[in-house]
Amino acid sequence: MDPEQYADVVDLIYAGATVPGAWTDAMRGLASVVGGDVAAVLVSGPAEGRFTPANIALDEVAMRAYGERYARIDPVVRAMRATTERVAIDGDDVVTAAEKRRSEFFADWARPNGLDHCVCGVVDRAGEMLTWVVIAGSAPRRERSEDPADLLRPFLPHLERAVAVERRLDREAGTGWCAGAIATIDLLGAAVLAVDADGRVRHANPAAADLLGRGTAVHVDRGGRLLLSVAAEQDGLRRLLRRAARPDASGTRVGGRMRAHRTDGLPCYVHVIPFGVAAGRDWAALVVVTDPVGGRGVPPDVLRAVFGLTPAEAIVAAAVTAEHAGGGLDRVAEGLGVSLSTLRVHLQHVFEKTGVHRQADLARLVTVVSGGFRDDANGADAAARDLRPVPGEPRLRPPR
Repeated sequence: MDPEQYADVVDLIYAGATVPGAWTDAMRGLASVVGGDVAAVLVSGPAEGRFTPANIALDEVAMRAYGERYARIDPVVRAMRATTERVAIDGDDVVTAAEKRRSEFFADWARPNGLDHCVCGVVDRAGEMLTWVVIAGSAPRRERSEDPADLLRPFLPHLERAVAVERRLDREAGTGWCAGAIATIDLLGAAVLAVDADGRVRHANPAAADLLGRGTAVHVDRGGRLLLSVAAEQDGLRRLLRRAARPDASGTRVGGRMRAHRTDGLPCYVHVIPFGVAAGRDWAALVVVTDPVGGRGVPPDVLRAVFGLTPAEAIVAAAVTAEHAGGGLDRVAEGLGVSLSTLRVHLQHVFEKTGVHRQADLARLVTVVSGGFRDDANGADAAARDLRPVPGEPRLRPPR
């Protein structure tokens, strides 16, 4: 998976939590990456009541029929309900071709709508309520170069966070909005700043405050305006903020994403999101800053869950990402207490499982993946306690 394409879809997912109508763009991007014609986020309960925050290329009649009848006999949904984990499931692994031919669900609904094949993922589970994402289409898995379940899996933690943010903001709408929005943004591990129409910082979550304190990627001037640390790139940020804060001729506020640079020349990424629920208030946009080498650290257990890494591979991926600023593999190997050759073997396995081929791409991908998670001061110790080597793997000291 291309890291830039991955990052763009993750940006769209988080925009879906705060910008009316943005879920459609997120689903379109997700369908493009995973490979499908239809994408939707759905919720089902004991009575199979359903809603879809977004779907593409599926008409209302088909969706209504699914909710009223066919959801109850969907074999893939039954498989997701049967598992206790947040997993990605390829429908072709759950239902055989022979079973599809006998299935009322596939004969009367899925096949007539061109949805013979699907991949689904559990986003959230609360009691009897199940939130899940589905990408479906007519192309079977054998016609795809990559396993669709593997392509979907890294997006599930971000979908979970985005849905949680959207629900919390919905609850806070009307009364107590500001306090609720602040509490919600502070839950995110990514550096998120709320700014007004003039670019003045109104709130910075803990990760963003840490980033501002270092001043290597962003800082504020005496008037409280957000500035990039490389002055020549400031015009790009101003244009993004202007588009996000002020409607265009059609009445639309749009965001955008730019590549910027730290004071040491290494890249960082800035995404500006119109904060649609804040119309008429001091907050006009959210600015999300991704600093691949200056973050608070990547929880190895997150990397294990998202990419299917072994404990040792997760520690290596986290350590290599942390040292991407220039420490080199020799330094990483020394810090982990293993030989350079052992480190290279684990790193090659990490590349194979994440689909990247360079340390720079790994750093970007890992930072985007872990950006939705908070990692407190004890995160590294907690991860170290959970990481047990599999047979044949050396015991690695987790990165500090």
